[in-house]
Amino acid sequence: MRMLRNLATLTAAAGLAVTALVAAAPADAAVMCYGQVATTVGSSSNDQIQGSGGRDVIVSLGGDDKIFAGGGDDVICAGDGNDTVYGADGNDKIAGNAGQDHLYGDAGHDQLEGFEDYDWISGGSGNDRIESGDGNDFVRNWGNSDLYGGPGVDLVRGSGGADDLRGDADNDRLEGWGGNDRLYDPDGRNDLRGGAGNDQLDTRNSTPFSAPDDAAYGDTGSDQCEIDDHDQAFSCESFAPWSF
Repeated sequence: MRMLRNLATLTAAAGLAVTALVAAAPADAAVMCYGQVATTVGSSSNDQIQGSGGRDVIVSLGGDDKIFAGGGDDVICAGDGNDTVYGADGNDKIAGNAGQDHLYGDAGHDQLEGFEDYDWISGGSGNDRIESGDGNDFVRNWGNSDLYGGPGVDLVRGSGGADDLRGDADNDRLEGWGGNDRLYDPDGRNDLRGGAGNDQLDTRNSTPFSAPDDAAYGDTGSDQCEIDDHDQAFSCESFAPWSF
């Protein structure tokens, strides 16, 4: 396993040569992440990358990597492989890639994207935006969040705050938990559970006459459910139309 640190941190360390860990790229071939030039670049091996206390732009490339963001508003792009990425304090942007990734936002208002394969994504505290991407994913958050399951069979779980949860194609399960949540899944055979709070649940399908049956469970609170004729609804106090 190779340990990499932020370029600025390496430069300040006595006796360490930056080029021994990160190959210099030509100016016209800079490694990018979310349109920004990387300050730390991994290798095709299994790396452990430690960010600094400031703002980092980290790209891990191939291998099964572990990335620790450190402080600051960091931007992280994991490469191919089964990667684990830990955000920290600050508003971080974290993207997985091919492989089974574990992404943790931690504190701050974070943006996390899983992309391909089976991913496990947890936003942490703060108002986060999470998109799981393709594959059968688990999405969890603890603050007020926008959570999107993407293609694949997903479990999307909200928090004690006010969350927006959206599924996609395939058979998803959306759980609002606490707070006043909005749950919406237009396609597939879905299971929507509001949890505590005054929730809005929408199981209407884009092709209502050919779509499979969905189930909406309002749970406690004053909940609104909008369903197709062949769907089931439980513990819903209102069926008045509403829109996302």
